[in-house]
Amino acid sequence: MTVKTSNVIIHVETNALESSKTANTYNFSVTTWNNLSTPLHVENSREKTARVSHLSTAYLITRNAHKISQYIVAPLSLVTNSLSIAVFCRMRHTMQKEAIIVFVAIAVVDTFALTDQFDYIIYSNFRPASVIRSFPSACKLFKWIAGTAQMCSSFLVCLYTFERFISVRFPLKRAIICPGRRIRIAVLGIFFICPVLESYNFVTYWSNGLLCARWPEWKRMHNQLNLYIHFCIGTLIPYCCIGCLNATIVHHMIKYRKKRAALQANSVSSDYRTQKSITIMLCLASTYSLFIQAPWLIDVIIDPNEDFRSRTVEYFGRWARQVILPLNYCGNFFFYIVGGKTFRKELFSMLSCHKPKGKHRKLM
Repeated sequence: MTVKTSNVIIHVETNALESSKTANTYNFSVTTWNNLSTPLHVENSREKTARVSHLSTAYLITRNAHKISQYIVAPLSLVTNSLSIAVFCRMRHTMQKEAIIVFVAIAVVDTFALTDQFDYIIYSNFRPASVIRSFPSACKLFKWIAGTAQMCSSFLVCLYTFERFISVRFPLKRAIICPGRRIRIAVLGIFFICPVLESYNFVTYWSNGLLCARWPEWKRMHNQLNLYIHFCIGTLIPYCCIGCLNATIVHHMIKYRKKRAALQANSVSSDYRTQKSITIMLCLASTYSLFIQAPWLIDVIIDPNEDFRSRTVEYFGRWARQVILPLNYCGNFFFYIVGGKTFRKELFSMLSCHKPKGKHRKLM
């Protein structure tokens, strides 16, 4: 009995020892697994936190830049475009009447192209007074005005760039190719065709009293029409022409500068100086407009339907459309000052309250 009992006790103790070893082994393996897996979870959480922090920082920077742009660009355009209109009206004695019409028209449409920015200022300061958001008809009308003004601005810039190209490349044929009557017809044609092309905004936009946006059922159709009409016809084609014409103008000005200086020695006529000043002024203004439009053109090519397939594309698109693009409609005045000697003289004369002098001469 004693032996059997001891065997039983020994067997029980052996099983207990084996089970304790198994339990210890299991506990060790679980602990080891937890110790090995914990750093992986920590690293993943850190990566997610860093990613979210990066996105939130980019979002905050984009939103703040948009707000600052909204508050600065619209009032600045109102001031600069008004000064441009006043100066060009004073320059009617040294420029052709049709050229004055073109530049005044550009200043006017550039101001109306920033309708959204003016509405943002009104809405942020006097929320109930936002006409665009409060009435569906006003929403449709002002979106149509903004789109029409932007398209008119592109074609008007292309028009005066083409006129400068003819003046530089074919100076003797300028009076035949670009007479005043044809320029007036071209301006009237632009102001007739562009509003008709942008009329789809009357159908695709709507307002619920708080938001003026594209009608959900017409969003896809609006994106397609906006791509083919506003982007391709109203922006891409004119600015491709502007880029080619400006490159040709600069090439010919560099090519014939030494020849003209050698032929005329040091006696350069005042008419030539005026023509050169006006050409430089307009080339700088149109080149500036081309570079400001470039990010938006790239964004439309990358994401034409605004699907925002990645955060990078979304933020790039917001910067291109909401921050950079509006600068196109308030910066021409500064390039008129930098490149146009005649413009600077008239501006200083106007600010000093001097009366304009001289008689009307057809130099453009």
